[in-house]
Amino acid sequence: MKILIVEDQWGIINFIKKGLTEEGFVVDYAQNHLEAEAHLSKKSFDIILLDWMLPKVSGLEICKTIRLTDKKTPIIFLTAKDTLQDTIEGLTAGANDYIKKPFQFSELLARIHVQLRNTKVEEQLLIYQDISVDPNTQSVKKTIN
Repeated sequence: MKILIVEDQWGIINFIKKGLTEEGFVVDYAQNHLEAEAHLSKKSFDIILLDWMLPKVSGLEICKTIRLTDKKTPIIFLTAKDTLQDTIEGLTAGANDYIKKPFQFSELLARIHVQLRNTKVEEQLLIYQDISVDPNTQSVKKTIN
């Protein structure tokens, strides 16, 4: 699973990247809107972690821009913006979730897993001769004649 972190503070980038890498995720990062756009133009991500308060172009604007062309990739705001109005504005802009800084890594990881669970594409039944595999239920059946 690939995650893009859009954050301008090295300490936070390193903290999140270290934890996610240890959990088996592939992590890229961007420190501003130009770097984020460059990453997003080259590859797709399973989750985007987005800070609101970035230099020049805010995370809120980045979120709105992403949603113009990508309605599916989950976006989780990680931000110090902590009012109810901020949360509503972030979710209205297209974010799937909103975590207020400071946060515990375990909470971030749990919310990532929720988003991944909600976006899994239903897999089709795989059939070879008299054996069928259902990836959704992780079951294998053999037809007996």
